[in-house]
Amino acid sequence: MSRGCSHSRFPTHHPRANTFRGWGFRWCGGFTLVELVACLIIVALLATVASVSLGGVRRVHEMGDVIDQLRLIDRLTREHAQRFDRAEALLFDLEVGRIQHLDQDGRANADGASSWALPAGFAFRGLRVQGGDWSTRQVSVAYSAMGISPTYAVQVSSPGTSIDAWLIFAGASGQFERVENQEVVDAVFEAME
Repeated sequence: MSRGCSHSRFPTHHPRANTFRGWGFRWCGGFTLVELVACLIIVALLATVASVSLGGVRRVHEMGDVIDQLRLIDRLTREHAQRFDRAEALLFDLEVGRIQHLDQDGRANADGASSWALPAGFAFRGLRVQGGDWSTRQVSVAYSAMGISPTYAVQVSSPGTSIDAWLIFAGASGQFERVENQEVVDAVFEAME
């Protein structure tokens, strides 16, 4: 009874057909080490390409989360001002990527619970409040006791990618709109003047 495959490496009529039989070697039609390494390299390259291409999809999804959080912060600030019948403000620190909730006296909570930072990989590029120009530093957006603020626009981007969002928050109604470029934002603000 023979072990391994039923056929030898060489056909039986070949002069070296029995050369390896004494050593117990039989060719079974498997892959060589070079073929296995080549397959592993191809699989690794495909995995790299897939992870790079899915990274953009992940950034787009994260941008949607950032936009939803900005909408929530604006809405909650309006509701908080109305509920407690007092003026409040949001302080946008564009250089650090942080928003801080301020009370009517312009003070923030000492525990820092009323601040929110952009996730890693995102940055504020600019902010424009109705009646003002684009700013890249700290900007305060005031909310009245009725929850009304001036209309303002903020640009959020993901550096190193082409993902940008221009967001306009309407002052009186609190409605939100995402627009495609800064020219649309500038046209909206020019129409309000």
